[in-house]
Amino acid sequence: MGQSKADVELEKAERRIRRALKTSVPILIVASVVPVASFYGIGAPTHEAVAQWFQRSGSLVVMLTVFIELYLFTVTGDVFPSGIISEQEGRLAERYSTPVQLVKVASVAGAVSGTVIWGYGDIIWRLST
Repeated sequence: MGQSKADVELEKAERRIRRALKTSVPILIVASVVPVASFYGIGAPTHEAVAQWFQRSGSLVVMLTVFIELYLFTVTGDVFPSGIISEQEGRLAERYSTPVQLVKVASVAGAVSGTVIWGYGDIIWRLST
């Protein structure tokens, strides 16, 4: 006997959520590493000051973390359903709400810190060295 349409949709939703997390977490790691590497001048062009390179890294952090937010937006309805939901949908939401929420919070924190670096990175770099 085949699966019901609801079960098929639930499996599709779970695959979407897992794919979103498997994509978002590595991007979040890259967004965290970029400013640290640039602070030490890694990848900086020879004609550019490290302080300016660090400052520019903030724009990359913002871009990456906003992408994560937009990508996770596609699974928000699956993870945080509204209205009357089935028991299976409730279990799916319960299973993935914490990981998705953690990635969302980390990406917002990344966007805020990236904005600060983007705007004031040269000053931060000069004060830190």
